[in-house]
Amino acid sequence: MTYTNIKSDFVKAELKKTKWGNRNYVEDLMKIEGLAQGKTYGMVTGYMLNGFPNKYPKQWKEIWLELNPKQYKKNLEYKKKETEQEKKEDEKFRKEEKLELKRDKEAWKKMGGT
Repeated sequence: MTYTNIKSDFVKAELKKTKWGNRNYVEDLMKIEGLAQGKTYGMVTGYMLNGFPNKYPKQWKEIWLELNPKQYKKNLEYKKKETEQEKKEDEKFRKEEKLELKRDKEAWKKMGGT
């Protein structure tokens, strides 16, 4: 990694506070910078897009807001819609599961079960 290519003030400040032995942290932040700038890392890009926001939530937000605030806001809106859709699908699944259980119980009783 070329540390002289750091773009955001946030990552520059983090580097100044980080010991050499913990340089992987700064390198992860540099990868977040790359993602915020549209860079891809092959097959691991998906992992990074899902893993880094969970591993470094504060840093993720700071870097994205500094380097690509419009896309950060779009990503938040997308995530919110995705969460709402998942909630609706879960609710629909639970209702269907409950209805199926009711039908099974009625069939059970119809066949003489108690």
